[in-house]
Amino acid sequence: MGINLEGNLKYDVRQCPSGYQLPTELCWKSLSEELYDVWGLPEVGIDNLRMSVKIVDSSIQYMRLTTYADQFAKFRDLLIQKYGKPSMARKEVVKTKAGATFDNDKLYWQGVNITMVLSRYSDDIDTSSLTIFSEKAAAKATTEGQKGIKEAASKL
Repeated sequence: MGINLEGNLKYDVRQCPSGYQLPTELCWKSLSEELYDVWGLPEVGIDNLRMSVKIVDSSIQYMRLTTYADQFAKFRDLLIQKYGKPSMARKEVVKTKAGATFDNDKLYWQGVNITMVLSRYSDDIDTSSLTIFSEKAAAKATTEGQKGIKEAASKL
């Protein structure tokens, strides 16, 4: 997608111009101090593909691509074509607020520096997502979280 997980989004990709025109080149818009939307994604054959990026301490912690749930098969096939079969596949049951249940397919690709998780249903049953985690950033966040817990415990 043109974003380096080991890079710095703010320096590697330009900020989106203000206004109402959809960007045609890769750019970012800040949603908060840690969360950014990325616009101008390349066309990959998946409808309504959107990207958000979470940054912690200037490092990309994860990138999340979302689309319509009916695009899941296209998304899966694209990833298998590019990266091979997933390392692991799981089914989970998700339940809506109305009580309906659905099987949620989750596919995992484990790399040296990244983990990718494709979910048929993400925040809701209308959305599929691919989350790409940086192993380095995840390890750093875990270490810092543990340090914070130890500091808090020492004050008890």
